[in-house]
Amino acid sequence: NPAKSVITLTQNGDFELIQISEMSGKIVFKSILNTNENFQTFELSHLSNGIYMITLLSDFKTVRTKLIINK
Repeated sequence: NPAKSVITLTQNGDFELIQISEMSGKIVFKSILNTNENFQTFELSHLSNGIYMITLLSDFKTVRTKLIINK
């Protein structure tokens, strides 16, 4: 962090969905995760510079972290 236009998510199959939202709460990116893949890359060049919230979701837990886009 910060990212320019691509992020890579490393996970062990715990999460099923990734959402990226503006700090206002508006969701600007959403994707179903492949639980069989440990690494997944996402193209985010459509996002403007700024601070966003990444939310990883499963049936049992939710994890949030900040993402800074700085092109």
